[in-house]
Amino acid sequence: MSEQDHRHLLGNIDRLADLYAMAKLRGDTSDIYAVQDSLRDEHAQKNTPYKWTMPLRHLYKCRSKEHMVPERLYRLCNPQPHDAQLNVHEVEIREGEIHEVLEHGATLSDEQVRFLRNIR
Repeated sequence: MSEQDHRHLLGNIDRLADLYAMAKLRGDTSDIYAVQDSLRDEHAQKNTPYKWTMPLRHLYKCRSKEHMVPERLYRLCNPQPHDAQLNVHEVEIREGEIHEVLEHGATLSDEQVRFLRNIR
């Protein structure tokens, strides 16, 4: 796969329901993580794909040492993948990994590629 293919696949993340953003929109920010977890359970019951987010306390400094980005851990879930034979229903990716792919030509892991190809 080319660098461009990896960048293109990252666009599939935007097709997932963003539970963190949805939780923030609900207005109760006292325990946004509990709201996000409740939304996760709802999406799992409906078998709809989603992105669960955990902001981390540190900044990610890229390999080139040029950039620092707020680090986040994303858990991407697709309870009913388009191609069930790929057998990848959940994968994790960090904001730092996304930055490396988009800005510095890094590649995604095989598991991440299989998951993101399966998002429709």
